[in-house]
Amino acid sequence: MADWQRLRRALGGLARGVNAIHAAGKLHCDIKPSNALVDASGRVALLDFGLVSEGTGRKRDTVTG
Repeated sequence: MADWQRLRRALGGLARGVNAIHAAGKLHCDIKPSNALVDASGRVALLDFGLVSEGTGRKRDTVTG
């Protein structure tokens, strides 16, 4: 399998995982490469739920700086 196909599959798995977390009313709040583990079969696991918060269903403003 080509690298781009593996990446596409992994990102799809990550997106499905995030969707499941949101469907449960939670927000991960710390998604980054070091918090995603891909096993030899291409399955993605999202790690480090230390910053999880309850989802409110409302769009939040983000402040950067």
